[in-house]
Amino acid sequence: MNRAGRPPQDLSKTRMAAVLSAAREEFASNGYHATTVEASARRAGVSKRTVYFWHADKAALFDACVLNGASSLSLPSLEVGERWEDDLVQFGKEVLQELSSDYAIGMIRLLMREGGEVGTVTQTIAAGETYLHEPVADLLSSLGLDKDEAWTLARLYAAMLTSELQRRLLLGKPMPSRQQSDDFAVIATRTFLAGVRGRCAPVLESR
Repeated sequence: MNRAGRPPQDLSKTRMAAVLSAAREEFASNGYHATTVEASARRAGVSKRTVYFWHADKAALFDACVLNGASSLSLPSLEVGERWEDDLVQFGKEVLQELSSDYAIGMIRLLMREGGEVGTVTQTIAAGETYLHEPVADLLSSLGLDKDEAWTLARLYAAMLTSELQRRLLLGKPMPSRQQSDDFAVIATRTFLAGVRGRCAPVLESR
């Protein structure tokens, strides 16, 4: 017999995915303050009790939305090889493409609007950023940089890469086209690499 409130096992994964998808849309459209567990449940077509079975409260639901979404990003792997610089360019293009989705744009707007007021929002999105920073930090560590410097540069790269997107959001400008995003990713990545090569020179010269 199922525990009270628990959905049938064969429907659990489908319903869990539906709940997260619905909650993401609610958070992105309405902001953290205005979103409710009840509204997310209605959008997902499940009971409020079902949502609470998986997530203790709204903060936990928000955590799951951000971290699940970040961990499922479809990004190319980064490894030290003959084409590692080209791979980083491609990585940058894919990051900008992922961040240009309606959901991602909504979450960025939420952070800009409410992040300073709601610690949960800032902390959770910061945790989600790890999925973007870690591949670059690991690559730079493999090129001979110490861990702290690698992570600092990975965060710098992310800031450079997303600067145009953030500028457009702040000024209310239209979002860039795929070609514009790709072109900006190339410029940002090549500029970043121009500074990184010198710091990684000893390892690169030994290969």
